[in-house]
Amino acid sequence: MQTLKKWAKKTALLSRWTDRPANGKRLASLINQENSQQINVVEGLPLISRLPGFVYGPLRNIGPYYIRVQKAVSSIKIELINEAPEILNFNFFGVWVKTADGQLVRYDGPSKCEMSSVSDVLPEPEAAIKGDERNTVSVHSRRELKPWWQITFPEPVEVESIEFCNRKDTWGIRSRGMVVSAYADNGKRLLRYSRVISKDATQAFSESGYRKIKGLIDHLLSNGHEALGNSIESLFVEWLTAKESKVDVQSQLLAELVKADELISANTPDLAGSKEDGLKLTVPKGNRFFRVVAFAQKSSRPFELCVECNGQQSSLQTNATTRFDEGIFKLKSENWMLQGVHIFQSELSPEKVNELTFWHGGYYSASAFVQRLIQTSEDGKNWVTLDSTLENMQARLNIIEVMEWLLGKQWTAPFSDRLGHFMATYRISHARAVKALFNGQRNLLPVFFEGIENGAQSASFIPRVTYARHGLVVPLQEIDSAFLASRMKRFCDFIKAQFGLDAFLCYGTLLGIYRDGDFLPHDDDVDLAVVVDLPEGLDYRQASEQWLIEFEKAGVKCRLPTPSSLNMHCYFEDFDMDLFFIYRIADKPKKVWTHMEGYKTREVNRALFEPLTTLEFKGSTFNIPGKVEGFLKDRYGPGWVTPDPTFEL
Repeated sequence: MQTLKKWAKKTALLSRWTDRPANGKRLASLINQENSQQINVVEGLPLISRLPGFVYGPLRNIGPYYIRVQKAVSSIKIELINEAPEILNFNFFGVWVKTADGQLVRYDGPSKCEMSSVSDVLPEPEAAIKGDERNTVSVHSRRELKPWWQITFPEPVEVESIEFCNRKDTWGIRSRGMVVSAYADNGKRLLRYSRVISKDATQAFSESGYRKIKGLIDHLLSNGHEALGNSIESLFVEWLTAKESKVDVQSQLLAELVKADELISANTPDLAGSKEDGLKLTVPKGNRFFRVVAFAQKSSRPFELCVECNGQQSSLQTNATTRFDEGIFKLKSENWMLQGVHIFQSELSPEKVNELTFWHGGYYSASAFVQRLIQTSEDGKNWVTLDSTLENMQARLNIIEVMEWLLGKQWTAPFSDRLGHFMATYRISHARAVKALFNGQRNLLPVFFEGIENGAQSASFIPRVTYARHGLVVPLQEIDSAFLASRMKRFCDFIKAQFGLDAFLCYGTLLGIYRDGDFLPHDDDVDLAVVVDLPEGLDYRQASEQWLIEFEKAGVKCRLPTPSSLNMHCYFEDFDMDLFFIYRIADKPKKVWTHMEGYKTREVNRALFEPLTTLEFKGSTFNIPGKVEGFLKDRYGPGWVTPDPTFEL
């Protein structure tokens, strides 16, 4: 990197910046050189003090960090350089390599993982490379000075990029002092990445930060908002280059960023569920392939896309993939809010113009195409974009990210509102992790929720979403109650026929139907339960794992939602339901063990459940706990009789 030789020269340059008129301060003054391959931001800018959220932003922390390497690496080390003893704990670490055909995949070859120390709860350093970015905390050191985690390869590996996923809650700040280093087989350090060391922060800003602020300004200029774009550019440069921080400049810049987000906000770019309302595109001659890349939360079910090409209809289905070409990988690394990648690809007739119509394949696929890219290709390798919802999404994300650079951990009401609006507009699953970030400033939560409600109203074809305990969800009030009742009945009958168990309504589903005569309008899942014996020699979790195996043998795909869950999330036919196991306690015949308030497990009086009784709902008979009101009082407290839409929040 080209550097300024003397601090005096840097100071003189900063002085010249501050002496220029406001409308003359341009981003170009922040860089030494710019070309298509590399941007070098001048050293000496107070990035760490003026942009605390660039060093560590709680919101930015919920997404993966991609660190470009492109070298033969023998080992990679993560170390905390905090001056005081600290704990190193994070979710996931991935190493991306290139295949012979140019695809990028996560490395799954031999390696050895080590840590400076491990906790009793999470004693396996290898856990960090298992799973994916959805992991909860995988590794956990003891509190110590400069804890570290390291992966070593038996032979050097050509590493394209490193993927680091920190823990997503407020404890993620423990990794603020993180340094990532990659080493050659001779011990030479090939790469050092951090944002807490001044030189490294400058390098990181050169590689990603500068492009984000420039990208949002370019987006404003190209869409006719020249005055606002110029104002943001001038204020940003002034904030970074002034000899002393100017609170009024920061406030003006934040206000202009809010104005920009409001100005470029658009409706949810959803895909219709019918051919009549479908998205129509014309593909020129010479193209042999098209693909639709949908970025959506990974699901146990495949997503479905319906396509009509020159009058011929077809249905394409696919699951999430972690095998990307360079174009998709670049999108993922730049837009850290993008979700799981689902690629639908098919052939075209290259000798003629192709007329295409796209629509989603039903309820489970409806939201999958909000974040999408539609491309064509002559050879299946080089792709041209015909339709994309990502440009505006990226511009809005850039605005929100720059706001967090300025604010750090101290969020504001306008920021919280725009964040909620953005996440609801683009149906971003990361919203579930955001609520915990308001600890210490919970007065902003209502503003965040209001932003979500406003953003959720703009979809044309798909149901609105709301915020519940599972994050952004489609509330049950958006789904026909008779449909839900029929699916519950079929699942209960299936459980009885396959396992001889009497499933019954429980928790929120029971509360709504028993008290209100319908599902809770703000609820987002269906809760059923069965009372079972605890097999000898197994603990409660092991017993639930065994039930999962039995259900999957019977053809129902299931998962245990968390490491402590005793319930299963069941993908039954075309709707998902939760099935809770309530375990009889052998040496306490009057007690059972199950989840109760706050998802915690504890003993409950067995007589509240058994013997079961029944209830009529939507033309079907369902089992319910024998002492239903006693159970509801035990679970929800004496106030269960009064509806409270914010109970779970």
